[in-house]
This record gives sequence, structure tokens and C-alpha cells, in this order.
Amino acid sequence: MIPPRTIKNFCGFRGLWLGPPGAAATMLSGTMERLGATFEIREELVLDELSVERDICFIDGDSLFDPASLCAPGQPPRIPVIGVVGSEAPSRLKALSDVGATALLRKPIHPSTVYSALFLATNNHARLVRLAHRIAEQDRRHGGRRFVIKAVVKLVQEQGLCDEQAFALLRRESMRLRIGIEEYAKNFCSNASQQESQNDTHQNETTRDRRDADGHRDHADDRPGGRPDQTRRA
Repeated sequence: MIPPRTIKNFCGFRGLWLGPPGAAATMLSGTMERLGATFEIREELVLDELSVERDICFIDGDSLFDPASLCAPGQPPRIPVIGVVGSEAPSRLKALSDVGATALLRKPIHPSTVYSALFLATNNHARLVRLAHRIAEQDRRHGGRRFVIKAVVKLVQEQGLCDEQAFALLRRESMRLRIGIEEYAKNFCSNASQQESQNDTHQNETTRDRRDADGHRDHADDRPGGRPDQTRRA
């Protein structure tokens, strides 16, 4: 497995200051420019307009801010977040933690501390995003396992395979189609259910047609001039 790339160079990045302008924002602007990055002061952020590849958010923890502008509920922030505080009150630190801040700067900001905060924020954020994706993938595969079991049972019942042979068949076909075995098993079960439904419908229609034919035949026998009943004729 290839190890993730460590972010060391911030040239071309963009720092976004979320909060009122002031000495901290001015200090950050000059420091970011020396690192080859740009810096903008924003009153609010629009989640869909943020660039996951180049944006870094500095939040003034001493002011009010909206967590929804940085992340969806239950999800890591869209971009790395660095909290900037003058007072390390637990309530303010908790608010920054809830929004997903992965580094902290204390006012007044010293230029020598900015690079360390950028390094920690970006790389810790990348690690959290990878972890969230891994958990989501595991949840998806776990949810699809029931279809794998159903498909294995169906193959065992219909084709007389053992469970290992049935699973190997599912894996081989999923690899041939270049999709996950869970997705292939889900499609397999869905197609099998549709086929069974069509067969049931056809069987019901055949049975209904046979009953209608028998009913017409009995009605013809009861009409005058119809075929006499064998018992009556005897």
C-alpha cells in the first residue's frame, strides 16, 4: 500500500479567515504571502464553493461562527481548519473541536508558529478524511454482505454447488465485470427475484387460462344440443 503524501509546501494554497478583521488576520496575511499562499477575509463561507485541494480555513474562535459552513452534520470538515483563540476557555475550544479544527494558534500570532499549524492542520485533516472514507466503505460492504449470502444460498439450491464454489463463482464474475462482489451479488439477487416474479405471473396466467377454458367447456355441455353427459347417457 502506497503511504499517503505528506503536505509540506503551501505554495498555491489559499487561507480563508472566518471572523472579523484585526491584528491576527493581518499577521496571517503577511505570513501566508511569504509561504507562497494567498489570504482572504470572509464574513461567511459557502460549503460548495470551497476547494478541497487548496483551501485552509482560519477560524476566529473568539467570535461566533456557523459550523454548517464548513461541514455537513456528522462529517469531517470539507477543508482543514485552524482555530485561532485569544482565550483558551473550554467552551471556545469545544466549539473549535466540534467544527473539526486539527490545529490551534494563540493570539497574538507569531509568524514562526504558522507553518507548524498549517502542517498539522492539513495532514491531520487528510488523515481524518481517509479514515472517514474507509469507515464508509466498510459500512457499505457490511451492508452488502447479506446479498452475498443470499446469492450463495441461491446458487447452492439451484446449481448444486457447495458454498465455497458458489462464492468463488460470485467473485470471479464480479472481477470480470470489475465491480465489487457485494454489488454483483445485489444485482444477481435482484435479477433472480425479477425472473421468479415473471415466472409466477406466467404460471398464474396459464392457470387462469386453463380454468377459463374448462369453464367454457362446462357451459357448452349444459346448453341444449350440447354434448350429453356420459353418466346421463349411460
